Amino acid sequence: MGANPTEEMIKKRVRDEIMKAFGTADKYIKEMKVEVIFKNVSYESLQNKEFLDAAKKAFPYVEFFYEEYDALKGLETK
Repeated sequence: MGANPTEEMIKKRVRDEIMKAFGTADKYIKEMKVEVIFKNVSYESLQNKEFLDAAKKAFPYVEFFYEEYDALKGLETK
């Protein structure tokens, strides 16, 4: 690559090295599937300690499941 490679040369080199080391993603990923299940979650459910404990256990990386706040009145512009 030389002493002062361009950004494009570096990107190509990194891409080539990754391909040589790991190949394509097809080798590692056989099937990707996303499943979304909507249940009847109400405000009352979100206030229920047992429900929140179960939700936190099922989704440990979710910091909060809802946000409650009072909105401020918008400013009038002329």
